[in-house]
Amino acid sequence: MNPRPVYDFGGMTDPRVGFVSRLTDGDLRILGAAADIDLPEKLRERLVAEPAEIDRLLADERVVSALFAGEFDAAISPWLVFGVAVHHAAADLQDASFVTERVLGAGRLPVFDVGPLRELVSTPERRMYLVGLLVSFTRVAGGVRWVRTPRGMRRRRWSELDPFHLAELVDEVASWQRPALLRRMGDVALFLVGAYPQATSSLKVEPQRLVRLARSAGLDPGGAYELTQGSEGMVGLLEVAGARWYREAATGTLGAVLEEFAERFPTARRFLSQITDRYLHRIDTDWLPRPA
Repeated sequence: MNPRPVYDFGGMTDPRVGFVSRLTDGDLRILGAAADIDLPEKLRERLVAEPAEIDRLLADERVVSALFAGEFDAAISPWLVFGVAVHHAAADLQDASFVTERVLGAGRLPVFDVGPLRELVSTPERRMYLVGLLVSFTRVAGGVRWVRTPRGMRRRRWSELDPFHLAELVDEVASWQRPALLRRMGDVALFLVGAYPQATSSLKVEPQRLVRLARSAGLDPGGAYELTQGSEGMVGLLEVAGARWYREAATGTLGAVLEEFAERFPTARRFLSQITDRYLHRIDTDWLPRPA
Protein backbone atom coordinates (compact mmCIF):
# COMPACT_ATOMS: atom_id res chain seq x y z
CA MET A 1 0.00 0.00 0.00
CA ASN A 2 1.27 3.45 -0.88
CA PRO A 3 0.73 5.93 1.95
CA ARG A 4 -1.68 8.67 0.92
CA PRO A 5 0.14 12.02 0.53
CA VAL A 6 -1.06 14.89 2.68
CA TYR A 7 -0.95 18.62 2.03
CA ASP A 8 2.23 19.15 0.05
CA PHE A 9 2.58 21.63 -2.79
CA GLY A 10 6.24 21.02 -3.43
CA GLY A 11 8.20 24.13 -4.26
CA MET A 12 5.38 26.64 -3.80
CA THR A 13 6.61 29.56 -1.75
CA ASP A 14 3.33 29.89 0.16
CA PRO A 15 1.09 26.89 0.99
CA ARG A 16 -1.94 29.17 0.94
CA VAL A 17 -1.58 29.46 -2.84
CA GLY A 18 -1.82 25.69 -3.09
CA PHE A 19 -4.86 25.75 -0.85
CA VAL A 20 -6.60 28.23 -3.14
CA SER A 21 -6.00 25.91 -6.11
CA ARG A 22 -8.10 23.23 -4.35
CA LEU A 23 -11.14 25.43 -3.76
CA THR A 24 -14.23 24.91 -5.92
CA ASP A 25 -16.37 27.64 -7.41
CA GLY A 26 -18.94 26.93 -4.67
CA ASP A 27 -16.27 27.45 -2.03
CA LEU A 28 -15.20 30.72 -3.64
CA ARG A 29 -18.76 32.01 -3.77
CA ILE A 30 -19.05 31.61 0.02
CA LEU A 31 -15.73 33.37 0.52
CA GLY A 32 -16.65 35.97 -2.08
CA ALA A 33 -19.71 37.03 -0.09
CA ALA A 34 -17.37 38.09 2.71
CA ALA A 35 -14.89 39.68 0.29
CA ASP A 36 -17.55 41.52 -1.76
CA ILE A 37 -16.38 39.73 -4.90
CA ASP A 38 -19.07 37.94 -6.92
CA LEU A 39 -16.99 36.17 -9.56
CA PRO A 40 -15.11 33.06 -8.34
CA GLU A 41 -12.24 33.45 -10.79
CA LYS A 42 -11.74 37.08 -9.82
CA LEU A 43 -11.53 36.08 -6.15
CA ARG A 44 -9.15 33.23 -6.97
CA GLU A 45 -6.82 35.65 -8.74
CA ARG A 46 -6.91 38.02 -5.78
CA LEU A 47 -6.15 35.28 -3.27
CA VAL A 48 -3.22 34.00 -5.32
CA ALA A 49 -1.85 37.55 -5.50
CA GLU A 50 -2.53 38.22 -1.80
CA PRO A 51 -2.24 34.91 0.11
CA ALA A 52 -2.65 36.62 3.50
CA GLU A 53 -6.21 37.49 2.51
CA ILE A 54 -7.15 33.81 2.73
CA ASP A 55 -6.38 33.86 6.46
CA ARG A 56 -8.81 36.73 7.01
CA LEU A 57 -11.60 35.18 4.97
CA LEU A 58 -11.31 31.72 6.52
CA ALA A 59 -11.67 33.26 9.98
CA ASP A 60 -14.51 35.62 8.99
CA GLU A 61 -17.66 35.14 11.08
CA ARG A 62 -19.86 35.45 8.00
CA VAL A 63 -18.09 32.50 6.38
CA VAL A 64 -18.36 30.45 9.58
CA SER A 65 -22.09 31.15 9.77
CA ALA A 66 -22.59 30.24 6.13
CA LEU A 67 -20.97 26.86 6.70
CA PHE A 68 -22.08 25.81 10.17
CA ALA A 69 -25.41 27.56 10.78
CA GLY A 70 -28.41 25.53 9.65
CA GLU A 71 -28.26 22.71 7.13
CA PHE A 72 -24.80 21.93 5.83
CA ASP A 73 -24.38 22.27 2.06
CA ALA A 74 -22.85 18.99 0.89
CA ALA A 75 -21.71 20.71 -2.33
CA ILE A 76 -19.04 22.59 -0.39
CA SER A 77 -15.63 20.93 -0.47
CA PRO A 78 -13.87 19.61 2.64
CA TRP A 79 -10.97 21.95 1.85
CA LEU A 80 -13.10 24.96 2.67
CA VAL A 81 -14.80 23.42 5.70
CA PHE A 82 -11.59 22.23 7.33
CA GLY A 83 -9.80 25.43 6.32
CA VAL A 84 -12.44 27.48 8.10
CA ALA A 85 -12.39 25.21 11.16
CA VAL A 86 -8.61 25.49 11.57
CA HIS A 87 -8.36 29.22 10.87
CA HIS A 88 -11.39 30.30 12.88
CA ALA A 89 -10.19 28.30 15.87
CA ALA A 90 -6.72 29.81 15.48
CA ALA A 91 -8.19 33.33 15.40
CA ASP A 92 -10.28 32.66 18.51
CA LEU A 93 -7.15 31.67 20.42
CA GLN A 94 -5.69 35.16 20.06
CA ASP A 95 -8.09 36.57 22.67
CA ALA A 96 -8.80 33.42 24.69
CA SER A 97 -7.66 33.29 28.33
CA PHE A 98 -8.51 29.58 28.58
CA VAL A 99 -9.89 26.71 26.52
CA THR A 100 -12.15 23.84 27.50
CA GLU A 101 -10.53 20.49 26.83
CA ARG A 102 -11.51 16.87 27.01
CA VAL A 103 -9.68 14.97 29.74
CA LEU A 104 -10.01 11.20 29.55
CA GLY A 105 -11.99 9.95 32.50
CA ALA A 106 -12.80 13.48 33.72
CA GLY A 107 -15.05 15.01 31.07
CA ARG A 108 -14.16 18.58 30.07
CA LEU A 109 -12.07 20.97 32.12
CA PRO A 110 -10.87 24.58 31.63
CA VAL A 111 -7.18 24.81 30.71
CA PHE A 112 -5.43 28.18 30.99
CA ASP A 113 -2.24 27.26 29.11
CA VAL A 114 -3.30 28.79 25.77
CA GLY A 115 0.10 30.13 24.65
CA PRO A 116 1.40 26.85 23.13
CA LEU A 117 -1.78 26.51 21.09
CA ARG A 118 -1.41 30.03 19.70
CA GLU A 119 2.22 29.37 18.80
CA LEU A 120 1.43 26.06 17.09
CA VAL A 121 -0.91 27.68 14.55
CA SER A 122 1.01 30.94 14.19
CA THR A 123 2.39 30.08 10.73
CA PRO A 124 0.52 29.35 7.48
CA GLU A 125 2.65 26.25 6.95
CA ARG A 126 1.46 24.59 10.15
CA ARG A 127 -2.15 25.73 9.73
CA MET A 128 -2.33 24.41 6.19
CA TYR A 129 -0.70 21.14 7.15
CA LEU A 130 -3.50 20.57 9.67
CA VAL A 131 -6.10 21.41 7.03
CA GLY A 132 -4.57 18.93 4.60
CA LEU A 133 -4.26 16.28 7.29
CA LEU A 134 -8.00 16.47 7.97
CA VAL A 135 -8.87 16.44 4.27
CA SER A 136 -6.69 13.39 3.73
CA PHE A 137 -8.91 11.37 6.08
CA THR A 138 -12.09 12.02 4.12
CA ARG A 139 -11.20 8.93 2.10
CA VAL A 140 -9.44 6.16 3.99
CA ALA A 141 -8.00 3.26 2.02
CA GLY A 142 -8.64 -0.29 3.16
CA GLY A 143 -9.11 -3.84 1.98
CA VAL A 144 -7.78 -7.35 2.42
CA ARG A 145 -4.20 -8.59 2.19
CA TRP A 146 -2.59 -11.99 2.57
CA VAL A 147 -0.03 -12.41 5.35
CA ARG A 148 2.22 -15.29 6.27
CA THR A 149 1.60 -16.73 9.74
CA PRO A 150 2.90 -19.82 11.61
CA ARG A 151 -0.30 -21.51 10.41
CA GLY A 152 0.19 -20.59 6.77
CA MET A 153 -1.17 -17.75 4.63
CA ARG A 154 -4.12 -15.90 6.12
CA ARG A 155 -6.40 -13.12 4.89
CA ARG A 156 -6.28 -10.00 7.03
CA ARG A 157 -8.44 -6.94 6.68
CA TRP A 158 -6.55 -3.67 6.86
CA SER A 159 -7.32 0.02 7.07
CA GLU A 160 -5.15 3.05 6.51
CA LEU A 161 -6.51 4.28 9.83
CA ASP A 162 -4.84 1.35 11.62
CA PRO A 163 -1.35 2.38 12.81
CA PHE A 164 -0.57 -1.23 13.73
CA HIS A 165 -1.12 -2.31 10.15
CA LEU A 166 1.04 0.54 8.85
CA ALA A 167 3.80 -0.51 11.26
CA GLU A 168 3.82 -3.92 9.57
CA LEU A 169 4.75 -2.22 6.29
CA VAL A 170 7.80 -0.34 7.57
CA ASP A 171 10.17 -3.21 6.83
CA GLU A 172 8.45 -4.06 3.54
CA VAL A 173 8.65 -0.75 1.68
CA ALA A 174 11.68 0.50 -0.21
CA SER A 175 13.97 2.93 1.62
CA TRP A 176 12.78 5.87 -0.50
CA GLN A 177 9.18 5.14 0.51
CA ARG A 178 9.90 4.95 4.21
CA PRO A 179 9.70 8.73 5.00
CA ALA A 180 6.26 9.01 3.36
CA LEU A 181 5.01 5.97 5.25
CA LEU A 182 6.32 7.27 8.58
CA ARG A 183 4.77 10.65 7.89
CA ARG A 184 1.42 8.98 7.28
CA MET A 185 1.80 7.00 10.50
CA GLY A 186 2.36 10.27 12.33
CA ASP A 187 -0.76 11.70 10.68
CA VAL A 188 -2.83 8.68 11.71
CA ALA A 189 -1.57 8.85 15.29
CA LEU A 190 -2.36 12.58 15.55
CA PHE A 191 -5.80 12.15 13.98
CA LEU A 192 -6.76 9.29 16.31
CA VAL A 193 -5.58 10.88 19.56
CA GLY A 194 -6.94 14.31 18.63
CA ALA A 195 -10.26 13.52 16.99
CA TYR A 196 -11.22 10.24 18.68
CA PRO A 197 -9.36 9.98 22.00
CA GLN A 198 -12.06 7.97 23.79
CA ALA A 199 -12.22 5.26 21.12
CA THR A 200 -8.44 5.24 20.73
CA SER A 201 -7.80 4.97 24.46
CA SER A 202 -9.64 1.66 24.70
CA LEU A 203 -8.05 0.01 21.64
CA LYS A 204 -6.76 -3.50 22.30
CA VAL A 205 -4.12 -5.14 20.16
CA GLU A 206 -2.21 -8.43 19.94
CA PRO A 207 1.18 -8.34 21.70
CA GLN A 208 3.04 -9.15 18.47
CA ARG A 209 1.53 -6.16 16.69
CA LEU A 210 2.28 -3.93 19.67
CA VAL A 211 5.93 -4.99 19.55
CA ARG A 212 6.12 -4.24 15.82
CA LEU A 213 4.65 -0.78 16.29
CA ALA A 214 7.04 -0.03 19.15
CA ARG A 215 10.06 -1.01 17.05
CA SER A 216 8.89 1.13 14.11
CA ALA A 217 9.05 4.12 16.45
CA GLY A 218 12.36 3.13 18.05
CA LEU A 219 10.68 2.32 21.37
CA ASP A 220 11.46 -0.49 23.76
CA PRO A 221 8.51 -2.92 23.57
CA GLY A 222 8.34 -3.13 27.35
CA GLY A 223 8.21 0.64 27.64
CA ALA A 224 5.55 0.80 24.93
CA TYR A 225 3.41 -1.67 26.84
CA GLU A 226 3.79 0.40 30.00
CA LEU A 227 2.51 3.46 28.13
CA THR A 228 -0.66 1.58 27.22
CA GLN A 229 -1.25 0.77 30.89
CA GLY A 230 -1.43 4.43 31.89
CA SER A 231 -4.59 6.46 32.38
CA GLU A 232 -4.80 7.31 28.66
CA GLY A 233 -4.39 3.76 27.38
CA MET A 234 -3.40 3.52 23.74
CA VAL A 235 -3.49 7.33 23.42
CA GLY A 236 -0.35 7.50 25.56
CA LEU A 237 1.57 5.19 23.24
CA LEU A 238 0.41 6.80 20.00
CA GLU A 239 1.29 10.27 21.26
CA VAL A 240 4.88 9.21 21.89
CA ALA A 241 5.15 7.07 18.75
CA GLY A 242 3.54 9.73 16.54
CA ALA A 243 6.14 12.32 17.52
CA ARG A 244 8.94 9.86 16.73
CA TRP A 245 7.43 8.96 13.34
CA TYR A 246 7.18 12.62 12.39
CA ARG A 247 10.77 13.23 13.42
CA GLU A 248 12.03 10.31 11.32
CA ALA A 249 9.96 11.52 8.35
CA ALA A 250 11.20 15.13 8.53
CA THR A 251 12.83 15.39 5.10
CA GLY A 252 12.16 17.34 1.92
CA THR A 253 9.87 20.35 1.60
CA LEU A 254 7.84 19.40 4.67
CA GLY A 255 10.83 18.68 6.88
CA ALA A 256 10.59 21.84 8.99
CA VAL A 257 6.84 21.45 9.52
CA LEU A 258 7.18 17.81 10.56
CA GLU A 259 9.95 18.70 13.00
CA GLU A 260 7.66 21.28 14.58
CA PHE A 261 4.82 18.76 14.93
CA ALA A 262 7.22 16.22 16.39
CA GLU A 263 8.27 18.74 19.05
CA ARG A 264 4.71 19.94 19.69
CA PHE A 265 2.75 16.71 19.28
CA PRO A 266 0.76 17.02 22.55
CA THR A 267 -0.13 20.62 21.63
CA ALA A 268 -1.21 19.55 18.14
CA ARG A 269 -3.40 16.92 19.76
CA ARG A 270 -4.99 19.61 21.96
CA PHE A 271 -5.68 21.87 18.98
CA LEU A 272 -7.15 19.07 16.89
CA SER A 273 -9.45 18.17 19.80
CA GLN A 274 -10.59 21.80 19.95
CA ILE A 275 -11.67 21.98 16.33
CA THR A 276 -13.16 18.48 16.42
CA ASP A 277 -15.43 19.40 19.33
CA ARG A 278 -16.35 22.84 18.02
CA TYR A 279 -16.80 22.18 14.32
CA LEU A 280 -16.23 18.71 12.90
CA HIS A 281 -18.84 16.86 14.96
CA ARG A 282 -21.38 19.43 13.70
CA ILE A 283 -20.88 18.42 10.06
CA ASP A 284 -23.65 16.10 8.91
CA THR A 285 -21.62 14.21 6.28
CA ASP A 286 -19.79 10.91 6.10
CA TRP A 287 -16.47 12.56 5.30
CA LEU A 288 -14.56 11.50 8.39
CA PRO A 289 -14.28 7.84 9.42
CA ARG A 290 -15.59 6.55 12.73
CA PRO A 291 -13.02 4.15 14.19
CA ALA A 292 -14.40 1.18 16.11
